[in-house]
Amino acid sequence: MATKNTKSESTGMYTAGFVLGIIGVVFAFIPLMYWVAYILGALALIFGIIGLVKKAEGHKALVATILGAVAIVVGIVMNVIAVKTAENIVNTWNEELGGIVSEFRDDYENSALGKTVDVTIEGYQDINDSWSDKGLVVTIKNISDKTLSFSINIEALDENGNRIDESYVSAESLAPGQSVTKNAFTLSSLDEDVLENATFNIYRATSY
Repeated sequence: MATKNTKSESTGMYTAGFVLGIIGVVFAFIPLMYWVAYILGALALIFGIIGLVKKAEGHKALVATILGAVAIVVGIVMNVIAVKTAENIVNTWNEELGGIVSEFRDDYENSALGKTVDVTIEGYQDINDSWSDKGLVVTIKNISDKTLSFSINIEALDENGNRIDESYVSAESLAPGQSVTKNAFTLSSLDEDVLENATFNIYRATSY
């Protein structure tokens, strides 16, 4: 009687391993449920291996072992695919968001340029300034129909396009059509010959 009960219990264990293996494989294909597949697959694998070692109900034990292994492997593969897909989605979203933010920032920083103000860079040359004998001559003109003040930020770039210095000029309460000439880079720590060979770019122009 004890042998019969033991055999019945063993058969039940291998059957449980078989069922757990099938369920584990199913869960392996369900997003965010891979951990269930790992647990069920591991149990099926354990039950199957026990059966193979005892050489009882060999076919059921073998199937349970195979299903358990498949559940674990498929779960791992699907998990990796899900993680990679999520990373691609996040990266794409970040790139799109970064582009939107950059576009918004550029629009804001240059919101006045060409709309309410016209800025002309005359060049780095000799000037009559108490701070320096040379500077970047900049002409600021109000092209709007109302009195405005302007803030202009200018960067100096080397031959590789790298920013090597920056300067700032402003014009207060310019009437429509009025222009004023300002000098930038008069307090620069760079040598004059470096600035003479630099390229100048307006990177922010705002009105208020």
